[in-house]
Amino acid sequence: MKWLFIPAAVLGLAIVAPASAASSSMVAGGQVAQPPLVVAQADRDRDKDRDRDKNHRGQGVQQQQRQRQQIHQPQQQQYQQQQQFQQRQRQQYQQQRQRVPLIQQHQRYDWRQYQPGHRPPQWDHYNRNFNRNQWQQNYRAQQRFHWGTYHRPSGWFYRRWAFGMILPTLFWTRDYWITSYWLYDLPAPPYGYVWVRYGDDALLVDVETGYILRVIYGVYD
Repeated sequence: MKWLFIPAAVLGLAIVAPASAASSSMVAGGQVAQPPLVVAQADRDRDKDRDRDKNHRGQGVQQQQRQRQQIHQPQQQQYQQQQQFQQRQRQQYQQQRQRVPLIQQHQRYDWRQYQPGHRPPQWDHYNRNFNRNQWQQNYRAQQRFHWGTYHRPSGWFYRRWAFGMILPTLFWTRDYWITSYWLYDLPAPPYGYVWVRYGDDALLVDVETGYILRVIYGVYD
């Protein structure tokens, strides 16, 4: 007996594959499942995009920080300079305050006994060998100080004084005396003389006559 092999396509027969094989290529929702290599590559690409976004945001934050630093840096420098200036001022003040007791020990008079237009007590005793020529000088101060606002007498205007001149009484009343002269780097005055503020200048004046013994220009700002 002989077998005759006829192709299935000719006979119109359909070959049905097993259901397990067909369903293995499908996933829920009717979408085709991707091979494992494709899924891994997609995960790597997603991680790269996330890292790129993170780096971009980090660069943006750093740029903003640099901009803020550039804006605030001049203000910080100005603040530091002000702090350093104030610290120097405090140190100078403390140094001057330490000098006060030493200078006061050499004071030979009582300010309360001074009366403008009158010779102070013990004038002859302390000024017996006083050499006026050693004090007669005009020069500019090496350092400037701040001490309130100067109020000149009404109707008078600034002029430049020099030693040997006579200062009008209105300008060397007690309101203009510089009794704390050491705070402004002024030397201790001889007996019978006081430091007087005139505008920005300091004048060493005879309390009896108003005679100007020394002038230091630009002591005050």
